[in-house]
Amino acid sequence: MAFPGDPEANGRPVVNIVGDLVALGPHRRDLLPTYQRWINDFEVLRTLGLPPPGPTTMEQETAWYEAQPADAARFTIYEVPTWHPLGTTALHGIDHRNGVATFGIFIGDADARGKGYGTEATRLMLDYAFTALGPHSVMLTVS
Repeated sequence: MAFPGDPEANGRPVVNIVGDLVALGPHRRDLLPTYQRWINDFEVLRTLGLPPPGPTTMEQETAWYEAQPADAARFTIYEVPTWHPLGTTALHGIDHRNGVATFGIFIGDADARGKGYGTEATRLMLDYAFTALGPHSVMLTVS
C-alpha cells in the first residue's frame, strides 16, 4: 500500500504536505540544475531581497544546498498531480525559545506564476509552522 510520501507511488517525489494544487517536499540534490535556473532568473531574484542580481554558478548553488541550516525548514513546491517542481518555500531562523520564524517563498517556474500555487503553498507552510512548530509569529519581508 502506498502512502502520500512514497516516492514509488505514481512516480512522484517524496512529499510531506499535500494540498489541492501543490505539494511540499524536501529539497533534492538532483534538482540543483532547476534551482540554479530559477535563481538565475532575475525576475525571481529581484523579489528575494538579496543583493543586486548576478549570475549564480552551479558551485554556488551546490554550496547553498549543502549549507542547510539547522534553524530552517526548506521545501520544494510541486504541482499536483504532475509532480513538476514549481519553486521553493522555507521557514528561516526558526527560534523555538522566542517562538518566531521568517517565511520565504518563490515560484521559479515563470509559467506557474499567477495561478494560485504560491497562495496555496503559503497556506500550507503557515499551517505547518503554527501546527507542527508552534511559533507565536511568522514574519514575511518583501522587497
